[in-house]
Amino acid sequence: MSDEAVATLVFGVVTLGLLAAGVVRIVWVALYDEYLGLASVADAALPSRFEVVMRPHETGPGRYRVQGYMTAIEADVTLWLAADSPSGARQKAEQGGVVVTTVTAEA
Repeated sequence: MSDEAVATLVFGVVTLGLLAAGVVRIVWVALYDEYLGLASVADAALPSRFEVVMRPHETGPGRYRVQGYMTAIEADVTLWLAADSPSGARQKAEQGGVVVTTVTAEA
């Protein structure tokens, strides 16, 4: 038997062995680990790529104190606006050219 024939035979046996091992591993995981419940389940939740931000419940109509920076005059400003919600007061101030930093309900 020549060296080339031996190399071809060894290559074929190794390739066939790796293929058989892969198939056995897939069948083992599919049949025994997953279906019989032997797969390990992580106790901790996976980390999320996005942070969930919870917004507080908005209050109803009223007067809101809006603080921010007005770029036209380059000064800090405080406005008292009547609006249906804090987001409405923020929107009114931003339409007037104010970069809003805080919105609080007037007591």
